[in-house]
Amino acid sequence: MGKTIYCPFMLTEYKEKRDNLCITCERAVIHFGDEKERKDYIGLYCGSFHNWDRCSLAQSATRYYERIDNNG
Repeated sequence: MGKTIYCPFMLTEYKEKRDNLCITCERAVIHFGDEKERKDYIGLYCGSFHNWDRCSLAQSATRYYERIDNNG
């Protein structure tokens, strides 16, 4: 069974197209050196209930959507 993804900006195609060297979110496609590096990143950010919002890409997307909401 795969890792639960908590980051709301992770694209659904991540689950459909499991590339062992990259992840795809609304802000970027991140390429890693190997599968362990990718899994470590997902465990630290995308797949962490408490840390997903510490990712700079998630913070950027959050600021963008807050700005859009505030400007109508």
